Amino acid sequence: MIRPETKGLGDSLTAVAPVLSRMDRNVGGLDRALRVAAGLALLAVGYRNRDRTLGALAAVAGGDLLATAVVQRCPANAVLGIDTCG
Repeated sequence: MIRPETKGLGDSLTAVAPVLSRMDRNVGGLDRALRVAAGLALLAVGYRNRDRTLGALAAVAGGDLLATAVVQRCPANAVLGIDTCG
């Protein structure tokens, strides 16, 4: 039984959605393609070296690059004022 004071996953996602929607898209074009290519390469390096720390770091970095390419939003670009969408 769910206690009334506990929020479910749906409530958490509803609370996070406005924060995510405030960040405009800032990754596009060549930047996006390079992120996909570099992300896949880093994931391959991470997989090949999965028993080492370097492999884990490469996999995390590759996943991050792929995620920013898919959602077309990069917090680092936002902080630096970079917009490659057009």
